[in-house]
Amino acid sequence: MNRIACLMLVLLAVAAVFAGCRREEEVDLIVVSPHTEPVQDEFERGFNAWHQARYGTPVRVEWRDIGGTAQITSYVRTQYEHSGSSGLDVFFGGGHPAHKELAAQGLLVPLALSEETLAQIPERIKGVRQRDAENRWVGACVSSFGILVNAGLAERTGRPVPASWADLAAPAMVDQVSTAGPKSGSGKAAYELILQSAPDWPAGWQRLLSFWANCKLFTEGASDVPDRIINGEVLAGTCIDYYAYTLLDDTSLRFVLPVESAVFTPDPIAVLKGAPHPEMAQRFVQYVLSAEGQALWCLPAGAPGGPVKHALYRQPIRRDTYETCRGRMLEPLVDVYTFGSDFELDEEMQGLRVSHLLGRLMHAAAVDNDQRLRQAWRALIEQGFPADKLAVFLALPDDLATEEAMVATARRIADLERAGDDRALQTLEAAWRNYFRQKYQSLLD
Repeated sequence: MNRIACLMLVLLAVAAVFAGCRREEEVDLIVVSPHTEPVQDEFERGFNAWHQARYGTPVRVEWRDIGGTAQITSYVRTQYEHSGSSGLDVFFGGGHPAHKELAAQGLLVPLALSEETLAQIPERIKGVRQRDAENRWVGACVSSFGILVNAGLAERTGRPVPASWADLAAPAMVDQVSTAGPKSGSGKAAYELILQSAPDWPAGWQRLLSFWANCKLFTEGASDVPDRIINGEVLAGTCIDYYAYTLLDDTSLRFVLPVESAVFTPDPIAVLKGAPHPEMAQRFVQYVLSAEGQALWCLPAGAPGGPVKHALYRQPIRRDTYETCRGRMLEPLVDVYTFGSDFELDEEMQGLRVSHLLGRLMHAAAVDNDQRLRQAWRALIEQGFPADKLAVFLALPDDLATEEAMVATARRIADLERAGDDRALQTLEAAWRNYFRQKYQSLLD
């Protein structure tokens, strides 16, 4: 009997150990995010303090590492093919195109946001939607694209520091700029700004093609461009603001946010359908959009109300944060509600061209014909831009020659993509590639 009693005690002890392990492994919230570890650390720390103050308990957060935005959205869609839940609670960051896509597919749920919070987050800033009409996603912070410059190199070589997108297309910048290739979503977003900062499609195309012609190289991704600038391989290039701000401790670098076309796009947060911890997920969103959460983006590390260890260099989305944090914000940040001109982005055009046109057009006009493009551009510069040859250089195939034709072609590409007609798409790209190759070569013969 004593042996049986001892065995029972041992089994109970083992069960207790395993139960304790399970409790330690349990989490209260699962967040998927492409945000960096500093962002994750600061928001987890801040949310814990906020939750304990309001609800009296800490929160165990699991940050699920799935990869970048494309990998996250692909994973989430795949999970819902087999279940009513992705096994994830919150999608934090990743840019608004991904969140729009998931919302359209019915994979996001409405957010429980107070009227006070919504009053501080306008539906649009400079023409760009900042939150879903049904509140299935909302910007947690905002960002913009600008120009990262090696000012030390500019001074040593006597070259001007570019202050606008038009400056990147100037002959003085030949072989002095770099940008991301056609696979980069950030790159295509910057190209759309270059197009829309011009008066119309032909003027925008002239600016964009001249910029590509000035490029010494096209990088695989947008994050590779700053490396080329830092090491002095090129003078300037496109860059997203928050990444540039983290580099400005190097005094040879400057970041220019073109005033004439500064727009701010949301980096959203959303709760996924079938979230394992729906109540905690809503609380996390409420914290991120609260005054306390918003201050983490913009205050220096160690400042009262700011992040503890890491300065995040991000632009808050709440309007009142710019008032309450005025004079205390990290120096490079701007007030997104007052900075810049009256320029407003045509978001419908942006969505059409960025999603369906610009990558394919960049391949044909610049990447697949890069040497001929640069040689033709240099020849024009040396000849003083004769009008007849400049017209040839800027000419577009008939299906892109006017704004109406360009829009119709972008919509046709969208239809072909939805239909999965790869052969028709390849035929279209081949025709463009041949068109640009023959055109550039004619300027060199």
